[in-house]
Amino acid sequence: MTTPKGFIRFAEIDMTLWGIFLFSAIFATAVGHSLFNSMIKRIGTAETAIFNNLSTIFALIASVLILGEEIHVSQIIGCFLIVIGVLIGTGGVEEWLKKRKQQNVAETFSEKATSSS
Repeated sequence: MTTPKGFIRFAEIDMTLWGIFLFSAIFATAVGHSLFNSMIKRIGTAETAIFNNLSTIFALIASVLILGEEIHVSQIIGCFLIVIGVLIGTGGVEEWLKKRKQQNVAETFSEKATSSS
């Protein structure tokens, strides 16, 4: 539960820190939304929306680098699952499997051509 005195502490924070906080928040929001909107134009709405899931990973990395937080095994597993979901959602896994299959067919064809000569 939050006490009323806890909110009073916010009024005691130096204005320079408030300025840095507001600039950071506005700048990060502006850059993030600008990049997101430009990606919608480039790759489409559905594909861009999938990448929203990656914000969790970036938040985790930032918490480690900026706040000195610890990463737990469950968080690593969660990040791994997010990346797998994004790859599946964007068609990255399908593309990789397709290229691998084409590569195997090409190698098999090359081996047959070499052995029959």
